Amino acid sequence: MIAASCQAFLGYTILSWGATFLRRCLELSGRDAGIQFGLAAAISGAIGVTLGGLLADRLSRRDARWFVWISAAGSLLALPFALAFAWAESAPLAIAVFCPFYLLNNLYVSSLWTLVQNLVSPRMRSMAAATQLTVLNIVGLGAGPLVAGYVSEVLEPEYGVDGLRIALTIAAVVGSAAAIFFLMAGRSLREDLARVNPTGNA
Repeated sequence: MIAASCQAFLGYTILSWGATFLRRCLELSGRDAGIQFGLAAAISGAIGVTLGGLLADRLSRRDARWFVWISAAGSLLALPFALAFAWAESAPLAIAVFCPFYLLNNLYVSSLWTLVQNLVSPRMRSMAAATQLTVLNIVGLGAGPLVAGYVSEVLEPEYGVDGLRIALTIAAVVGSAAAIFFLMAGRSLREDLARVNPTGNA
């Protein structure tokens, strides 16, 4: 849950501030920023979620820890693209690096919800899903954009529009921390799954 919250913090922050970043820092029109960023997010996000699910289904047959290993890899690989987006000097470059970032940052989604359902007993699955969704919304959608906006505003008098770049950079670092927590979860994942479902293939 901590790992997913870190990734949601980053994902929702860039998703919420991306179009504003393109307008404010790279002087793209509001119309073009909305269309280009929206399409890039929709396409790359859908591919990331689907690809993450396909990889997890295939690789987890050999070892259930692939659920978290894929997520950790996606988190680490997304970091350089997130940083490149935050410090891009042109709108085309920003969009170009955003796409692989958002694809990689969404690899964890399918694995997350699979594990949430399989790490609790059947009678607790609805509550587990509700808890997970609530936490992700509070940390990701609630705190992420809010913290980035606050940091950007505080830094604006000294750094100007680069205050937003710095805020996005901080979010990228928070997001990459997810890899640590995913790897920590992997240390006991097979035992945790076996405890919930002793007859299952963990």
